[in-house]
Amino acid sequence: GIMKDNVTANVVLPKRKPYVPKVYRKFEVRRLLTVSENSELEIPINLAVSLGLRRGEILSLRWKDIDFQHNTIHVNKSATAPDRESLPKSESSIRVLKLPKKLQKTLQNHFLKQKTSFFQSGITHDRNAFIFCKDNATKYKATALSKMFKKFLIEHKLPLIRFHDLRHTYATIAHNNGMPVKHLS
Repeated sequence: GIMKDNVTANVVLPKRKPYVPKVYRKFEVRRLLTVSENSELEIPINLAVSLGLRRGEILSLRWKDIDFQHNTIHVNKSATAPDRESLPKSESSIRVLKLPKKLQKTLQNHFLKQKTSFFQSGITHDRNAFIFCKDNATKYKATALSKMFKKFLIEHKLPLIRFHDLRHTYATIAHNNGMPVKHLS
């Protein structure tokens, strides 16, 4: 009641500029996949680039979500907080995807490495284990994956992009290779 007028009433807040995704070109994707081989980020990078998965979907994937016999992966949950999982972003985000042969082989090799590593640490490895997790079998936080990815790009002198931009890269490459936009969406 001290001031007669609200001094902020006529203030116009600046509009936030929409983020424009940075998309890797094919040669940058090939380089990223090459330098990530046998690294800690090999699996999340491959899942994002090869299937267009979101960060939260990758962090929530468990071995039971992969069917190596039918060469498919079932995406049915997403990480929303460090210790919570929820349904993916939308109903259409629940999907079964065909695994490219190279990704299937990469995942099979990772499965064997992870199982051996867990066994040596005295950790039980079963179908409920996360595909991408810490050495102690616990889940990464989404922010940790993003920080690891940024550090990885800097170390390997790759153009800086957000982890989510790998999803946009996948969509751009798939569209350029003839995949209809309706199918991509």
